[in-house]
Amino acid sequence: MADQHSSTPRSLDRLKARLLRAAGGWLLMCLALAAALTWARVQDNRQDVLDQGSQRLQAFSDSVDTHFRALAALGQALAQQPSLADFLLAQPVPTAEASGPERRAALQAQLKASPAVRDMSEHLLKLVQDFQIRQAYLQDTQGVSVADSAHADPVSTLGASFRTREYFIQAMELGAGFQFVMGSVSHKPGFNFSARISRDGRPLGVLILKTDLIGCVRRMFPFDSGAFSR
Repeated sequence: MADQHSSTPRSLDRLKARLLRAAGGWLLMCLALAAALTWARVQDNRQDVLDQGSQRLQAFSDSVDTHFRALAALGQALAQQPSLADFLLAQPVPTAEASGPERRAALQAQLKASPAVRDMSEHLLKLVQDFQIRQAYLQDTQGVSVADSAHADPVSTLGASFRTREYFIQAMELGAGFQFVMGSVSHKPGFNFSARISRDGRPLGVLILKTDLIGCVRRMFPFDSGAFSR
C-alpha cells in the first residue's frame, strides 16, 4: 500500500512534466506561427509601400514631362503674336552686345527710358501673371535682352547679352530651345524655354519663358505644394 501511495505522486509529477512540455511546445509553435504571419504581413506592407511609391514617382515624372511640354508649346504659341515681331522689327533702341558693365548699364538705361520698351515689358508682365510663370523677356538676334517682364525690378535682364546661352542658340537655329541655368543676372536657377520669333521666314529674336522648381510644383500640385514655399 505504501508503494502504491508513493508511486502516485511520482506519476502525477511525470504527467505534470509532460503537460508542461506539451504546453511549452504548443506555445513555441504559436509564437513561431505568429512571427511567420507578422513577417509575411510586414513584407506585404513593405511591397505595397514600394508599389505606391513607385506609382507616385511615375505620376510625378509624367506630370513634370507634361508640364514642361506645355510650357514649350506655350512659348511657341506666344512667339507667334504679331506684336512681338512688330516690336523687334521697329528696334526702338539700337543694341550691340554689351561687352562690359558700363556699356550694359548705359544700354539698360536707354531701354528703360523707351516708352516702346516699357509697353512691351508690361505686355510680357501680363503674360507672366496670366500664365503664372516667373519671368518672360525678349532677345534680339544678337542675344541682347530688349524687353523684360521684370523691367521695373532692381534686377532686370535689359541690356544683358545671352548670345552664348544654349537655349538662345537652339531657338535661333532650331526654332525652340530649353536649358536649366543659373541666371547670370539674377543668380537664381531656373528652367528657360525659348522660341524663335520670325516674320516671313526671317528670324527677329527669341522669346524666353522662365520658371523654377517651386513654380512648377505649385502649378502641378496647387493644393499640396505649400511646404515648398516655406
